[in-house]
Amino acid sequence: MRRAIGAEPLSEVWFPYPCALAHENYEGGRCGRERSAEEGGGRREAAEDREEASSLLRCSGNATKNECYIGPIPHPRRSQLSSMEKSTIRELAKSVSSYFLNYLETDFKKQQTPGRRLQLQREGGLRVGLSLARYASLNAAFWSALSVPATELEPVVVSRRAFTTTLSDRFRDAVRKAITATPSEAYTLVRQQIVGRAESTLAESEYADGWVTDMFRASAEEICERIVHPLLSLLEPVIRRDAQSLLETTYDLEGELTNILLQPLNDDLSTALYTLASVGKTDDLWEVLTRLFTRDHSSTVLMEYFETFAAADAYTDVKQLVAASKSRENLDLYLYVGVLRFQKNAFPLFYIPLTVEMEEETTKYRISLKPQVLVYKRAIDFVLQETNVRAEATSPVSERILYATGEQAICELLTVPTTQVLSALRLPPDFRIAAEQMENADTPRYSLESSLHLAVYDKSDESLLNDYEELLTAARGDGGPILDLFEGMIRSVVLDDPISVDRKVSDGWDGLGIGDRMVQPSPIPINEEQSKIIAALKQPDCRFVLVEGPPGTGKSHTISAIAFDAILAKKSVLLLSDKNEALDVVENKLEQTLASVRPSGLDFPNPILRLGKEGNNFRTLLQGSAVQQINDFNRAARTRETAVKSELDATVHELKSDLEKTAAALAGIPLQRIVERNVVK
Repeated sequence: MRRAIGAEPLSEVWFPYPCALAHENYEGGRCGRERSAEEGGGRREAAEDREEASSLLRCSGNATKNECYIGPIPHPRRSQLSSMEKSTIRELAKSVSSYFLNYLETDFKKQQTPGRRLQLQREGGLRVGLSLARYASLNAAFWSALSVPATELEPVVVSRRAFTTTLSDRFRDAVRKAITATPSEAYTLVRQQIVGRAESTLAESEYADGWVTDMFRASAEEICERIVHPLLSLLEPVIRRDAQSLLETTYDLEGELTNILLQPLNDDLSTALYTLASVGKTDDLWEVLTRLFTRDHSSTVLMEYFETFAAADAYTDVKQLVAASKSRENLDLYLYVGVLRFQKNAFPLFYIPLTVEMEEETTKYRISLKPQVLVYKRAIDFVLQETNVRAEATSPVSERILYATGEQAICELLTVPTTQVLSALRLPPDFRIAAEQMENADTPRYSLESSLHLAVYDKSDESLLNDYEELLTAARGDGGPILDLFEGMIRSVVLDDPISVDRKVSDGWDGLGIGDRMVQPSPIPINEEQSKIIAALKQPDCRFVLVEGPPGTGKSHTISAIAFDAILAKKSVLLLSDKNEALDVVENKLEQTLASVRPSGLDFPNPILRLGKEGNNFRTLLQGSAVQQINDFNRAARTRETAVKSELDATVHELKSDLEKTAAALAGIPLQRIVERNVVK
C-alpha cells in the first residue's frame, strides 16, 4: 500500500467498505501537520514553491467557510512524447526527487545533530535501546541472521531465561567497593559546578525552555565526568577479568549510569531551574541538589542497578522495547549495525527494520529482520561537516537503501558503504562490520565500532525519505508504477495546461433550483462549498482536490460527506491521514450515522477496517461470526432495497416540491409595496 508521493507520513489507514476514492487529509497545504512559524518557515516556503510550480489548484479558507478552486492534472498520453521528451522528463523527475530528498534531510541548511542516535533510556527510565553485547548468545544469534541468504532468513526467537547474564560474586564485591570508593567531595563538586553553570549561562539564554534543556545536558555531562567515568575506570580491570561481555558495552553503561543518577532529579530540578530563571535566586536549586544528589542516595541507586544487571534476562529487555514501541504513534523497532561515535553522540552506521510478534501460547517473541539495510548518511555527512575531513559537498555514500535478494546475505550489503565511509573518514581500510571485528577504527575525534543494538525510533521521516529514495532508484533503473505516476505529475506540470473544472462546477450549481440546492442526497448535512467539492469529484477530468481552512471549518466533515457519497454509489474508499484525530472524527461520524438508520440496540459490526493504531479492528472484523453477520444484514437489506429506494425518492421529491412551492410563495410577496407602506406610516 503506497502513499501519494510527497505526502506526509501516514500513521493510519482504514477502509470503509463498500465505497473508490483516495483522499489525503490536507490542512493549510501542509497535509494536516501544524507547524509554528519558527519550525515551518523553510518548509512552508518550499510548499509554496511546489504549489506555484504545479498550479494544480488554488484553494483558500477563512474562519467561516472553505473555498476551493479545483483543477486536475490530466493523464499524459505517452505515445505523443518523443524519446527526447521522455528522457528530459525522467531527468527532471530525478532532479525533483533529489531536491526534496535533500530538503527533507538538511532543510538546505548546515546540518544539525542528526536525531537518530544510540540511546538506551529516555527520561523517566523508559528503555528504548539494548546493547546485544550484553547477551553473548543473543548477539551471536543476530550476527548469524545477518549472515544467512535472504531466502533463508528466520526469526530470532527470544523466550524467558533463554538469554541471560550471570556475574560472579567477585564482580559484585568489586562493584560495591568501587561505588563506596567515590568520595563525597565528588558529589559536592558536581553540585557546585551545576549551580555555577546555571548562574553563568542564565543571562545569555534567550528562552527559558531552551536554557533548562541545556542545563539538563550540562548536568548529565558533569555527573558522567566526575562520578560515572571514574567509577567505570575503577571497574575496568575486573570487567576484563570477570565480565568480558561488558567490555563492549562500557560506553553504553556510561550513558545508562548517568541517566539513572540524573533521573531522581528530573522533576524537582526542572522546577528549581525555572524558578531560578524567573526570580534569579539559586536557593531552590541548591536545596534540590543537596537533598537528592548525595553520595548515600546515589550509591544505593548504583548498587541496585548492578544487582539487576548481574541477573538480567533479554526477554525482559525485549518486552520493554516492544512496550516502548507502542507508547506512541510511528515508533518502530530497529537493529542498529555498527556505531559511529563523535563527541558525545553515538550514531548507528546502518539500521534494519524489524518486525516483532509474540506467540500467544508460549509468549515467546519472534524478531524478524527485513532483507534491507538503510545507511545513515545524515550521520556520516554530519561528522564530515563538523570535522572538515572531506572538502566535497556530496556524500561519500552512493546508496542509502540496500536490498538483499536471493542467495545474498544482509551482511554482504555492508561491505561497499563501509569501505566508502572508511575512505571518507580516513580510517584503517581493513576494518569490517562483522562479529569477529573486535578492535575499533578510531581517531582522536571519532571512532567506528562493530556492534549490534536493538533500538526504538520514530519512522515518520524515514517513510518520506524512503519514498524519494525509491523514486531515484527507479529512475536510475527500469522505472516502475510509482515512477510513472511521479513522472506523469511532472510531465503534466511542464507540458500540459491543467483543465480547471471550477467553472463547470459553479455553473452546475447555479443551474440548480432551490429544491436541488437545499435537499442533498447525503445522510449528513452539507453546505454549498461541500456540495461543490462532491460535485467536482464526479467530474471525469478532476484528479485532485485540495480543501484548505483553519481548524473547525469542516474539513473532516467534508471528508465524511465524500465517503458517504461514495458508499451510496457502492464504491470503495481508502482514507489516509498523518493524524489519528482526523480519522477519529470521520470514523465516529460514519459510525454514528450508520447506527442512526438501523434498529436501536442492534450490535452490528460496521465493515470499516481501521489500521495503524494499537487495538485496530482487523481481527475482529474478519472473524467468521462478524463476516456472517455482515452477509446476513446485507441479504436482508437487499430484500427491502427497492421499497427503501422508492420511499427515499418519494420523500426527496416531496421535500423539493414543498421548497419550490415555499420559494414561489415568498417570491410573490410584494416587498416593495410593504416597504413603501411602512415608509408612509
